Amino acid sequence: MAGLLYLLEEVNGLTVQEFMQVFGNVVEDRPGVAAHVAALRPFSGVEQLTDAALLYLDTLPLDGKRFQGGVKGDPSLGQYFCRCVCNQAIPTEQPLLLVMIVPTFADRGCNVNMITDTCLFHTGKEEVLRCHPDLAGRLSEEGKLTAESAREQHAAGLHKLTLENKRDIDQLNKRYKEKFGFPFVICARENKANAILLGLKRRLDNSKESELEEGIQEVKKICRLRICELVSQ
Repeated sequence: MAGLLYLLEEVNGLTVQEFMQVFGNVVEDRPGVAAHVAALRPFSGVEQLTDAALLYLDTLPLDGKRFQGGVKGDPSLGQYFCRCVCNQAIPTEQPLLLVMIVPTFADRGCNVNMITDTCLFHTGKEEVLRCHPDLAGRLSEEGKLTAESAREQHAAGLHKLTLENKRDIDQLNKRYKEKFGFPFVICARENKANAILLGLKRRLDNSKESELEEGIQEVKKICRLRICELVSQ
């Protein structure tokens, strides 16, 4: 999608499905962010659109619950989807069936399989971080990064690491995940390989609480840059 800029009025006029196809990965592998932002349209400016996504990240709990597909789910998630996509609310004490959500999404022009996948997401900050790939890790080696992550890691020069630096970053990534339970996240487009290595070493000394906050701040930087790549200023 890089290089294809949408005018703001075009963004406001997209169907929900079109919006999610365009913005579904502004936060790595978290299409729920796009679902939330889509429901807040129309936007009067790109900054307002971006702020909606960043505020969503700020207000997430530290960890979230998984929607139980096909059976009774978390009422708050049901409330969220009804509010965001159906533009209507249900009593919070009423559990919601996934079958109640899908037809409404479908009526709004959305693919049912896509919506089912979107419903089955965790909503916590830790899960947002867990969805990010290791920097210069296995997915990069196998060519399985998302297009956005591949461009960002390439921009940082992570494809040109020396053997020594590759060994160092692999070891540091492993130590980081063992300590915190989620991968190291940094805005690769704002850092080069050496700065990323130094940041990884420095942040290993942080507490988990500090890393959750710093990691989400880096996700927000990534999100802002990805949106700016898609929408004409």
